[in-house]
Amino acid sequence: MSSRLKDLFINGKLVPSSNEKFFELTSPYTNEKVAEICETNGVDVDAAVAAARAAFPAWRDVSPTDRGVFLRKMASLIQDHGEEFAHLEALSTGKPVSRYIDSSIAIETFNYLAEAVWTVQGSSSRNTPGHRTVKEPYGVVAAKLISKTEFPPVL
Repeated sequence: MSSRLKDLFINGKLVPSSNEKFFELTSPYTNEKVAEICETNGVDVDAAVAAARAAFPAWRDVSPTDRGVFLRKMASLIQDHGEEFAHLEALSTGKPVSRYIDSSIAIETFNYLAEAVWTVQGSSSRNTPGHRTVKEPYGVVAAKLISKTEFPPVL
């Protein structure tokens, strides 16, 4: 089985990588080529960050209730496709399907965050009268996933 993942998902669309390079993903179990996956570079990351920054104000302004609905939907989709994720993980890392826990962790995380939207509030202290700590979304962050063992569904 070999497939080519030729596009990146940026700003709600599948777009080709700007450098048109690919790397081979091989199964450590069989040593067979599993897929060709497009490589990204700074141009692709910049495009993804720009799209995320453009979307950030709208997401920041979404009500806690609506954020919770979205986060629960993510958990539900991961649960619905958990078996697929387990097989893909086994294929790409050699990990036995029976040892796959990433989906469960991601589901728990999204469900926790769906409830946590109500607990993140500002605070004040008697030590600093007239001052208030307000918790706000940090913003857009780009990260490079280096290891296959980093629980990608959670990241």
